[in-house]
Amino acid sequence: MQLTGLSAKTAFLFCLGASLGFASLFVYYAMIGRVNRFLPDEQQIPYWTASMRGQLDRPFRLFREHRRIYPRSALPQIGFGLYLAALMLIGIAIFSVKM
Repeated sequence: MQLTGLSAKTAFLFCLGASLGFASLFVYYAMIGRVNRFLPDEQQIPYWTASMRGQLDRPFRLFREHRRIYPRSALPQIGFGLYLAALMLIGIAIFSVKM
């Protein structure tokens, strides 16, 4: 079955990669929520930032604070693993398209 020149396998890999990407985003937001419970209001990490200026260390700060508060948590590794798997699957899907 062909969908606009894409094979079913390519579409499946792309959708699976996108799903894993969203799962890694949910893990990232769960980490923000867990860390913000222990931070004062003025130091909390925002979920959405309109401008990233001055916020370039935000992911690193999140991982640093999460490791400080939850030293034995595996959430950062799970989130990063999901992110890498998503990139790999989407890359395979993109490069498997026959032009």
